[in-house]
Amino acid sequence: MRTLRTTIVRTGTALLLTGGLLAGCTGDEGDPSGTGDTTSSSEQPSSTPTAAAAGIPDGTWVREVTTAEIASRGLTLSAKEITGNYLDDGAAQLVLKTAGTRWALLVQDDAGEFEMGDLGDSSYDAQGRWLQSSDTNGGAVLLVWDVTGDALTTSDLTTASGSPINEDGAHLFLEGTWQRQG
Repeated sequence: MRTLRTTIVRTGTALLLTGGLLAGCTGDEGDPSGTGDTTSSSEQPSSTPTAAAAGIPDGTWVREVTTAEIASRGLTLSAKEITGNYLDDGAAQLVLKTAGTRWALLVQDDAGEFEMGDLGDSSYDAQGRWLQSSDTNGGAVLLVWDVTGDALTTSDLTTASGSPINEDGAHLFLEGTWQRQG
């Protein structure tokens, strides 16, 4: 296992961990090709998803984040954050894997390989929001979610206590529409 780029730790995906995203190992996860459309954080699904009792279905969910999305959503990321998150070419693919009470996030590097972003336990609060706990640092965040067909939409990122998260990078990497693969 090797320490991965720490720049991503201080960016959007960092709040997934509340401090350390890319502390896992590098590994080829195959070709999870396909991209998902992204949605702004103002396009919010219901806070009580129909499938809340069952949770987010197990699967592999893919989306692409882009520098164009940063601009269109009015987000601000420094040049260092853009480079550290493999966005120098304008896009980076993310893969979210859900299985039972576990989740994992992978980020595609500039060479096309996928690096482990983070992984951890997941559960749901009384309002049906998805609680992601990080194995890396023990931090946790909440996301509103909705599944419609083969699309998983995540929005309204907050701390586990419900406080707003004011880092644009976190919103870029964790809120959006993911497409089911396979």
